[in-house]
Amino acid sequence: MPAKKCRVKLSQDERECLKQLISKGKVSARKIIHANVLIHADESATDSLKDADIAKAIHISPLTVERVRKRFVEEGLESALNPKVQKRHRQKNWMGRQKHF
Repeated sequence: MPAKKCRVKLSQDERECLKQLISKGKVSARKIIHANVLIHADESATDSLKDADIAKAIHISPLTVERVRKRFVEEGLESALNPKVQKRHRQKNWMGRQKHF
């Protein structure tokens, strides 16, 4: 298996913020899962787990773990927790679906 390209190193403040986010339970499941991924992948506190081990512990795909790591390293904590804004919007096709009054 190749070496990890995206190494997650959280500051103490970021780690505490993620732990609070998880313990609250008032946020979306996606945010909680991504916060768990970042805490398990953190190399500054302990030896981080492999992507496959993190995925097995949280019951998600290893590819999701890889994507969360990459977004954290490239775009930061908020971007790793929140969903991407879709750049491409398709215009709705209303032909034939309009109600005639």
